[in-house]
Amino acid sequence: MRTLVTTLTLALFIPAAAPAHFLFILPPAANGEVIPLVWSDGPAADPKISTEALIGGVGKSFAGSWSELPLNAAKGDGVWKTATPSAETKTITTKAEYGLVNRGEGHVFLVRYLAKWSKVVEASTEEPTLTVELTAVRGNGGFCFLATQGSKPLEAIDVTVYEPGSGKTRTLKTDAQGKTPTFSTPGQYAARVFWNDATAGEYEGRKYRGTYYYSTLTTDYRP
Repeated sequence: MRTLVTTLTLALFIPAAAPAHFLFILPPAANGEVIPLVWSDGPAADPKISTEALIGGVGKSFAGSWSELPLNAAKGDGVWKTATPSAETKTITTKAEYGLVNRGEGHVFLVRYLAKWSKVVEASTEEPTLTVELTAVRGNGGFCFLATQGSKPLEAIDVTVYEPGSGKTRTLKTDAQGKTPTFSTPGQYAARVFWNDATAGEYEGRKYRGTYYYSTLTTDYRP
């Protein structure tokens, strides 16, 4: 799997504040075009924000089976771009790291970003390398978002949903099955979820107390 090489040096510590940016995979503007990946506070490119602050980016696509999808830096417009996906591509995923952040004296955490794009809301094949995953699941009268950590549903966790057209967001708790309430308005949706793994480790010779995972999904719902 190819690693995206970045040119900026990563700062190992930043002020104690919640990340303002998340990694989103956006739909292509037209069939046959590359798919952009943005690091932003919502599912839209922000040219002032550079994805070069992220390291170790890798991509995968699903078109009957999972395969590597190379990522290319696109300097100047604040995005990465994937290779042009095939017409059969149904799902794309990416992973990247921010590195270590300081949440107070001795409270150092590793930050990892996960992103997923599904062409439409339908049953999708699990991507086994995603530690935390959002999936859109059809049901009676609409669809819901399912939050999982491995095979385990994430109960009573916040999922923030960017609704189509309005630009508004809603933050909802998942139920015991890891599902949000149902959405029924047609259009392009995005969602994000946060999960904290309290397992300690070491990163580039420095110890950390746990890992913050920020996972997103973009998808199109048509009744």
